[in-house]
Parts: sequence; C-alpha cells; structure tokens
Amino acid sequence: NMFLMSHPIEARRVLGINETGRVILFFGHIREVKGLDILLEAIPAVAREIPEVTLLIAGRPLRKDFSTYERLIDSLGIRDRCVLHIRYISNDELPLYFAAADIVALPYRRIYQSGVILMAMSYGRAVVVSDLPAMTEMVTDGQNGYVFEQGSAVSLSKQLVRALRDEQGREAVASRALEYIRNNHDWEQIGKRTLLLYRSVLST
Repeated sequence: NMFLMSHPIEARRVLGINETGRVILFFGHIREVKGLDILLEAIPAVAREIPEVTLLIAGRPLRKDFSTYERLIDSLGIRDRCVLHIRYISNDELPLYFAAADIVALPYRRIYQSGVILMAMSYGRAVVVSDLPAMTEMVTDGQNGYVFEQGSAVSLSKQLVRALRDEQGREAVASRALEYIRNNHDWEQIGKRTLLLYRSVLST
C-alpha cells in the first residue's frame, strides 16, 4: 500500500536528518516555475524563529543543473540547514520523504500538475501553498493547509513559522487535508493516478 506511513523518526534516520528538528520538504522535479528560490529566500527568517529547522530538497533539476540554487543557498548562509537529495527519487522511497516532513512547501509560481499536493495531503501532511487558483480551490488557509502570497518570501516565511510553531494546529490541518482527499478524491484511484503522474513527471 503506497499510503503506508513510515514512522517520522525512522524516516529521518534513514534520510540522515535531525530526528527532533522541524523539517520542511520541497519535493519533485526542480523547475523555475516551482519557486524553490522563493522557499530558499524564506528560510533565514524561518530559522530566526525556529532555530531547529531543516529544509529537505528531494528531486531532480530540469536540465540537470542545480548550481543556481547552490549559489543561492551559500549566499543566504543556509547551507547547514539544507539537506539535498538532488537525484531521481524512486516510488519505494516516496513514503520516507513524506513521513520525514512536518510540512510540505509548494511555492509554485504557476501550476501545471498538482501531483505533489495530492501526494502530501494523502500522506496526511500539512501543505504550504501559493495563492494560485488551482491551489486555493483545494486548500483553505488554516483549514486543510496554509496559503501564502505567490512570489513573496516574506509571506511564505510567516506561514511556515505559523505552521511549524503550532504543532496541534498543524496536526489538525494535516488530518483535515487527509479527510479532504478521502472525501473529494477516490482513495484507491488517487494512489494509482498520483503514481502514474509521478512516473511521467520524474521521467521527463
């Protein structure tokens, strides 16, 4: 069952992440439209409020070039907060990454396929999404996820801090996300569809 949860601590151990810290996951193909740069720019402000925060980036860059992001990571001075798994992530590993995360960030500039959001919510994870119509028709801020102003690292950092600080609130948001998926998407079908979508996204 692809929705079988790994235990967060075990997942973090396997992935080589601080077991007791706070983990923000950016998952999937790395393209400019996905706004990883906005997320990186938000991290210093998050780290001032949540010193134990880690950003886990998992996926392959388009055209195999991650150097722009590497330079940004260094210029922002957040190298020690980033765990980089810049490679193809197999289907078998998916549960590990989502289990390890406290929150999944989707700072997209525009949306084309929402495989990651469906995946994160179906794994019972809280998502932070940009306020694009395709996102806000699924996510209501503070209800089943968190919404920030697209393109704004300041807005994103505030929402990340808000989500990471309030563990009870975040867990409630995450369980409502799971409920949303169960109520609005056929539970079995979504697994198959999302997996197929992933195969197509990750193979491009």
